[in-house]
Amino acid sequence: MVLGAVATRMMLTNLPMDAEEAHALGFIASVHPAAELATAAEELAERLVRMPSGALRRAKALLQTSLSHDAEQQVRMELGLIIESFATDDFREGVTAFVEKRKPEFETERG
Repeated sequence: MVLGAVATRMMLTNLPMDAEEAHALGFIASVHPAAELATAAEELAERLVRMPSGALRRAKALLQTSLSHDAEQQVRMELGLIIESFATDDFREGVTAFVEKRKPEFETERG
């Protein structure tokens, strides 16, 4: 179903949508049985903790501004944040780990 059609159906009918349908349409990232939810959440949290926090922060900023910027503003912001990323220890660690064929060990920023 086309996303516009889904939005129209939702607004006009107020029919409920189950988790599987919401997942299939891309409204939610994943679906887990209740008994597996805590484990899935912990696995996602552990994955995020191992990632470069500065890069995640910059990606989040881009996502948050994407709806309020026009394309030119967004591209300009993305370019600036990419350039900012090049100067980080995490960027150097990522490239070094790739060249050395190992998993990167990123710094963990708190705050």
